[in-house]
Amino acid sequence: MNPVRPLINHRLSGRSNGVNPIFQLDAKVIEQAKVAEESFILSLEAPSIAKTIQPGQFVQIRCIPRYDPLLPRPFSIYRVREKRILDILYEVVGRGTRMLSETRKGDVVNLFGPLGVTFSYPRPKHLSILVGGGVGLAPFYDLAEALIDPKRGKQRKEDVIILLGARNKNRVFCEKDFRRLGVHFEVATDDGSYGFKGLVTELLAKHLRATRDERRTTQLYACGPRLMLRKVSELSKKFKIPCELSIDAHMPCGYGICFGCAVKVQTKDQRPKTQDPQGKGSENHFFYKLACVDGPVFDAKEIVWD
Repeated sequence: MNPVRPLINHRLSGRSNGVNPIFQLDAKVIEQAKVAEESFILSLEAPSIAKTIQPGQFVQIRCIPRYDPLLPRPFSIYRVREKRILDILYEVVGRGTRMLSETRKGDVVNLFGPLGVTFSYPRPKHLSILVGGGVGLAPFYDLAEALIDPKRGKQRKEDVIILLGARNKNRVFCEKDFRRLGVHFEVATDDGSYGFKGLVTELLAKHLRATRDERRTTQLYACGPRLMLRKVSELSKKFKIPCELSIDAHMPCGYGICFGCAVKVQTKDQRPKTQDPQGKGSENHFFYKLACVDGPVFDAKEIVWD
């Protein structure tokens, strides 16, 4: 378990996390638990990473000794236990995650991390709403736990709201975990088979109207499908609420070498003006950041969705 070249991670608030080592190591599977249809929590023993990883960061995982598929997959950290165990919430969507779901207690996988930047914390007594679209819930137990920690987020439990969007009741997971944590947890299902009937963004809009009427200062966090994130971003703009998005992107390397996870963002700095098809200058500046090193957490105002 030797540390590799350290990277500098920065919070969106501008505060630096300093330089932390990144580890590449073989981690033993402690448990593999099915939590819903095609959804699992993989528990890995990796104390070197567990002691330093922060909410919002991720790890790259590769099943060994196999080399097909060759490239690792990025995974958010659902929960850190006893400063030695990482819980990974994931959904089977292809060959790589199917192979991961077939690992059993005592097997070994290769880990690389911690990687990426972290979520920031709001001021105490602010309301925090965390929106997860399906397996986009993955980074939010770790964040919720940090938010209510008196030494970190310093939030009251009643001021943390978790909203989970799912297709149906068979895709709802981890509700008991969040309720044991003591935070507020609600579910929206597309077919109305459990909880609120409709999209999770519709449930979010309902909450935002209530917080506006109550004049509550609110912070939004979201992770999930791109269309959901775009709608959350639009709602944050409409209600003038700060919002951080965890962007799900293909990350072949995880540390900024391959440029496979480029995210189009806009900026107010003095970068050269872009050109439209007629060759005329535009005042809308944009460039590209990398989800693996500049993210995966981004300020919603940065993202160019078109």
